[in-house]
Amino acid sequence: MTAALADAFRSRPEFQETDSGRFTIDGTDFEARVTVESDTVTLTQKLPTLDSTVQGETVAEVVADGWEETFRRRVADVGKVVSSPGGEPAVERTGETLRVTIELPADPQDAPAAALGAANYVEGTWVEGIVPGYDYDERVQAIRNRARETGGEGA
Repeated sequence: MTAALADAFRSRPEFQETDSGRFTIDGTDFEARVTVESDTVTLTQKLPTLDSTVQGETVAEVVADGWEETFRRRVADVGKVVSSPGGEPAVERTGETLRVTIELPADPQDAPAAALGAANYVEGTWVEGIVPGYDYDERVQAIRNRARETGGEGA
């Protein structure tokens, strides 16, 4: 089954194989990788903490902690988008990076779409948490600008 799973990802243009059974996802703003191994599909995303994206000032600890807690609670709802045999996603913080790991269904028919749906949900959850009033680095500012262009000036 591992070969069929890997082939399912190879057949989709959104996935780029970087090593045998390891894929990056095109079209995400933050690093998203899929690993197919021993009939298991795992999505791993690395996203910055709020404070690491703010320029010119330090985010107050209470704001940064509240932001991270809210992100963790919201990202746990990824199960509403895709079923996870491993239950809720794991969220680990290392320095200025949050690492989200989700086990996905190991079905060649569904795994690529599940990976894309989960990756978009996690990234969208991060974007929803952008706190107004701060100056952000170029990557986050570009995300905000796209939102304004596609959703109107209130974004």
